[in-house]
Amino acid sequence: MTSSHGDSLRFSFAALLILAVTLLSTPAAVAATFNTTAAAVLVHPGSHAYVGTFVEDCSRSQTTVRAILEPSRTIMGTETLALEMSNTATFSASVTAQGGTLTLHAFGAASATGCIPPGSTIMLIYSPGGMLQSLLVLVGQGVVTSTR
Repeated sequence: MTSSHGDSLRFSFAALLILAVTLLSTPAAVAATFNTTAAAVLVHPGSHAYVGTFVEDCSRSQTTVRAILEPSRTIMGTETLALEMSNTATFSASVTAQGGTLTLHAFGAASATGCIPPGSTIMLIYSPGGMLQSLLVLVGQGVVTSTR
């Protein structure tokens, strides 16, 4: 009787292990467990020159967005660079020189809007600030693709 009881425990444990591996390998479980990353190549709308890359790291606890600029950009005084999304949900991450001179290779922030859906358009926008703060220049744009 002991050996059949031991065999049944081994079988039950093996069945539970197989069930756990199956459940944890479903796409929903993987997405809930690991961070997902999305990206967009940012190109100038007129010249189609590469200006940088947008990267989003999304988890259940926090979403961060950042722009990696190539080449680096220098802003001065009240000038601002911002990342914005053009579709229905809105987020913004920006950096201002605040009276000085700032050379940027990358900038970003936490996003309160959650994960950005694939297919969304991301824009890199420049503003001279000051009296011309309402002047917005589209420096680059790209479409978000999910990478994991």
